[in-house]
Amino acid sequence: MRKDIGMVNWLGLYTQIQREIMRFLKVWQQTVFGPLMTALLFLFVFFSRYW
Repeated sequence: MRKDIGMVNWLGLYTQIQREIMRFLKVWQQTVFGPLMTALLFLFVFFSRYW
């Protein structure tokens, strides 16, 4: 059984997208450098014997 969702709340969607973009811009260093450092540490720990 499928339930119809109805119309889209464009103002709410726009507001949510705007808030998420602003949140990302505030913490972009954590978003980018956190996974980068994790990947580098992983490579260093597990593949340092091949260098």
